[in-house]
Amino acid sequence: KGIEYYGNTTWMDRNYRGRTTLSATFDWFKTDLMGTGNHAFRFGLEREQSTDEERRSTPGGIQYSAYTDDDGHGDKALFTDEYMIGGGWNIQQRINRLAAFVQDEWKLNDRLTLRPGLRFEQFQARYYGASNLWDKKTLAPRFGFNLALTRDASTMLKGHWGRYFAAYSTYFIDRANETAKPKATYYDWQYGTQTDPLNPAPCPAPDPAHYTVNRVVGDVARVDPDAKHPYTDELTFSLEQRFKGALSAWTVSGSWVYRQFKDLLVRRDLTPDPTGTWTTATNPITGATIPIYESGLPADGHDYLVTNDDRAKRRYWSASLALDRRMADHWSFNGTYTRARSSGNVTRGDGYDDTFTHPNHLPHAGG
Repeated sequence: KGIEYYGNTTWMDRNYRGRTTLSATFDWFKTDLMGTGNHAFRFGLEREQSTDEERRSTPGGIQYSAYTDDDGHGDKALFTDEYMIGGGWNIQQRINRLAAFVQDEWKLNDRLTLRPGLRFEQFQARYYGASNLWDKKTLAPRFGFNLALTRDASTMLKGHWGRYFAAYSTYFIDRANETAKPKATYYDWQYGTQTDPLNPAPCPAPDPAHYTVNRVVGDVARVDPDAKHPYTDELTFSLEQRFKGALSAWTVSGSWVYRQFKDLLVRRDLTPDPTGTWTTATNPITGATIPIYESGLPADGHDYLVTNDDRAKRRYWSASLALDRRMADHWSFNGTYTRARSSGNVTRGDGYDDTFTHPNHLPHAGG
């Protein structure tokens, strides 16, 4: 027969985001600076202020759930099962960002062009009426080049290395304020009460005589004041060949990209667990032994810290082959084949990943 589950509308959301940005960019061209080639300098300044308000709550402050099953007489009945109060979130943050950058397109000669650059950013974030919980300064160097391997520049080699700091996310600190992340309490409720699924009566109010606390789930996490801002190092190379003669409209190119994500933010559980034990189970499909940790801590008995962890890994690479025909004789063409791979043990770098919140997660997180 199977079992069917029912529930009321579980969440209602109200979100507001505002952003004000002031930016200025300046270009300065200089020929034969220090007697070597031509320079195209670009300088930039940015000042940004943002507001983020996100509220999630339960309609009426409560969630009900129920299920249908055989009532013992061969008929289906709807049984009340569980209800929850609390949970959700109420995030109110203000973010300031200051950025300054300088870059140069330095043409040494007809074959070689260098592209050095440097970017500074400051990120500051706080809850309404509080001091900054996130205040970080970053410096990101970048360097690229174009090299013509032939005199007519029909064969070009291009390369770039750069450091890119992640944009600030409210996820960095949103669990640090308990009023922003209230606990959720789940109750087992009125077992045996049944309602006709085809003609459901309004759910009665929870009766304290019939419920017991099932679990309390908290989602608060302190922020490490010494945590570093996450970033990505990227290395790229490409080789481009432009054809001649009758095929002069065609270009073929190959490219390779590698990204290494560093200083990833994770949530770590710092709570001692003296009664926790490791056991093993056998995978019924492969026969392999699986380590399993049985914690002795209650669901709300944890001390989580958002911080960096060298064990957090994430990387990406891709290789592409492209064929392009510029517009000529009323038609053009572009096609690309890409092979890419992402691997590691965290899926994001902003502290929301659960890999380090429980010992069970890390042994099975790689992939």
